[in-house]
Amino acid sequence: FVLNIPNINLLRKVNRTADPIPSDMDEFIHADLTPINSKKVRAPSIMECCAHMECKTIWIKEISEEAENRVIITANVVALFINENLFLKNLCKQKGLMKPLYYEKLSYFTLGGYVGNRKMR
Repeated sequence: FVLNIPNINLLRKVNRTADPIPSDMDEFIHADLTPINSKKVRAPSIMECCAHMECKTIWIKEISEEAENRVIITANVVALFINENLFLKNLCKQKGLMKPLYYEKLSYFTLGGYVGNRKMR
């Protein structure tokens, strides 16, 4: 699998990847994202993301909470790619330029805090 690291500029596109879509519809086209071949794994990377971690699964453990299915995945990172313009900066500048986007309990955050929720359009 690939852990694609989007930045805050991709918020709306990333949000679209969670939309329910027909099984015959391409999720990349629906979200207006570009799949690219990964170097070490079969799953595609996303061209617009600022970094990609290509991973091989070691194990998966289910940790269900009531009706929600949750898992812990342990994996080896077999390849790591970061946008060259970000990589050449010192760590403080790199984090500020990268502005990674992450998702927690129906909300999106970046290093500076809350940026939106799943219901936004």
